[in-house]
Amino acid sequence: MKVISSTILLIVTFGIHGFAQVNAGESLEKAAKQMISSIVSEDYATYIDLVYPTAVEVFGGKDIMVKMTKTNKDAQKDAGLILAEADFIKSSPILNNNLNLQSIITFDYKMSIGGQNYKGQNYLFAISEDLGSKWFFVELETFDEESIKTFVPSYNANLEYPMLVGAQLIQDK
Repeated sequence: MKVISSTILLIVTFGIHGFAQVNAGESLEKAAKQMISSIVSEDYATYIDLVYPTAVEVFGGKDIMVKMTKTNKDAQKDAGLILAEADFIKSSPILNNNLNLQSIITFDYKMSIGGQNYKGQNYLFAISEDLGSKWFFVELETFDEESIKTFVPSYNANLEYPMLVGAQLIQDK
């Protein structure tokens, strides 16, 4: 009887963990799309709510980070840089290090600089501390792998940190 009870417990445990991973993937994609949308639409409140809280504190808290983000966006516009669109492409496999879940999000973007159009890819580091119910993000063009480790000590070295490449000019045909 003990063997059967242990077997059932194992099946239920692994079944729940597998179900949590599936839901974590779905919630990750939904949250990533929300984050990407907030960047394009300049929805600073949503953007800051989705940034990893420790990263927000590194910048001095929500109010200061909203002000800095808005100032940077305004400076980009003044310089003729306009982010036109961005689209979720994929997430890397979700890694569980028993403290949190982590992934890398890839998204495409299009922008114009001085009337010329560019396209490129960018990346977000994603982290969930509640098995994927809520996800937070860090833009990887802002932080390199080593600096992320300063505010995410549990950063999973098995994540494939992407090579950041600048935007490419879209040639008119």
